[in-house]
Amino acid sequence: LTQSSRRARQTTREMADRLIGIGTLSAIPTALTGTADYSGLPEAAIKVGTLHGLMNVAALTLYSLSIVGRKRGARELGISLSLAGATVLMASAYLGGELVYRNESTTGEGAKR
Repeated sequence: LTQSSRRARQTTREMADRLIGIGTLSAIPTALTGTADYSGLPEAAIKVGTLHGLMNVAALTLYSLSIVGRKRGARELGISLSLAGATVLMASAYLGGELVYRNESTTGEGAKR
């Protein structure tokens, strides 16, 4: 590889690591909002809401472990953990959609249709 290619690859890795970190940090206020929303769920939606929340915690854990792996030089492991986290997050997002659209479990002022 040329020097400019190596530099570009390094820059890409650094940006990917930053984005994973920013996304992981942004999960904290999102989780607080989700916890508040959970307390207002109707009884019929509690099981789906619980699974949705647990899957979000699992995804956050996978992303956090990805950051640790990347910082320790285990880049391939970090990437694999990120991909696993994204997979869990997509499944959780599906459940979140189920809560809103199938169970009509919306929260917040004016959220009801």
